[in-house]
Amino acid sequence: MKSEIRVEVPADCRLVGVRTDGDVVVIIYEPIQNVRQIGFIHYPEPDDETEEPENKK
Repeated sequence: MKSEIRVEVPADCRLVGVRTDGDVVVIIYEPIQNVRQIGFIHYPEPDDETEEPENKK
């Protein structure tokens, strides 16, 4: 009979390696440190002062 165990590495980390120590499996992961930001978008908060006035006839 075979069994399987799944281990999920956290989203902000990367898997470095896997090794065994007798009957124990050791999973090595580390935080992702070199995440490069390629841009951002700034959305101003909506308020009454920035809204365009309605055209009145």
